Amino acid sequence: MEPPGLGFFMGKKRLVILVAATMFFLGFEMGGYQMVVADVSKEFGTNLTGLGLMVAAQYVSLILLPAVFGAVSDRVGRKRVMLPFGILFVAGCAAAAASGGVGWFAAATVLIGAGFSVFEVFATALMPDLCPEERARYINICQGSLSFGAVLGPLVILGYEYLFGPSWRVMYLICGAAFAILLVPLWRSVFPVLSAE
Repeated sequence: MEPPGLGFFMGKKRLVILVAATMFFLGFEMGGYQMVVADVSKEFGTNLTGLGLMVAAQYVSLILLPAVFGAVSDRVGRKRVMLPFGILFVAGCAAAAASGGVGWFAAATVLIGAGFSVFEVFATALMPDLCPEERARYINICQGSLSFGAVLGPLVILGYEYLFGPSWRVMYLICGAAFAILLVPLWRSVFPVLSAE
């Protein structure tokens, strides 16, 4: 395999920033979900069992899919796995924002969980490939962005509700729109090529 050229190193910072930004909005959704799930349950009139099922719907796909798609990523490359699951996350956010019932919302959260889990795992795994000698630093940037989003998300939702009144749908609109915008330059970015790819 040829060593990466100058263009790759010039684009490396850009790719790190893009991945960190997407991780921020994954965290935003993760933290915001904890804030809005009770409001969703109240709007759709679900009981505690229904609330538990809504929470479980997202976490089932969070647990199962990364292991399944690890082998796929090894064959086709991280970019070809990350981008479709990023689109799935956006679609899930859009479906959640537009949902008219608990079943629709639960299905949307499965899509969100699927997109979130696979994208997050492979975005984190991408960091050491960008700069192996500084792998810990890049992973910390990635995970720090996720954590920062998880902390800031609920605060933004609380601020919005204070100013404009309760609306759990706005959290999904923010995450979906921001993530969709970030996927465009991410798609155009040059990812490091591994020998397996």
